[in-house]
Amino acid sequence: MKTVIIGGGKGCVSLLSLASGYFLRELTLEIVAVCDVNPIAPGVRLAEKMNIPTYTDGQMCLECDNIELVIELTGSESALAEIQKNIKPGIRIIDHTIA
Repeated sequence: MKTVIIGGGKGCVSLLSLASGYFLRELTLEIVAVCDVNPIAPGVRLAEKMNIPTYTDGQMCLECDNIELVIELTGSESALAEIQKNIKPGIRIIDHTIA
């Protein structure tokens, strides 16, 4: 499942680690991008090491090709509302409270 992670903190680091290891073998997440306003957030830095594209602009990140899932890890209700407003039809969202 082609996935974008928005929010590059500790949760992003954990999810990147889980998705690249054995733990999530049954739930295939292909992380295609990570986005955070802070270009040196830990999840952004790990994504760069893993050769995953990174963004500081959420709108540009949401324009990646063939996204099926957005995982919002910012913890911000306003960021979640902005994603919901700008997301293409058919793309699913897992928000920070569920993730």
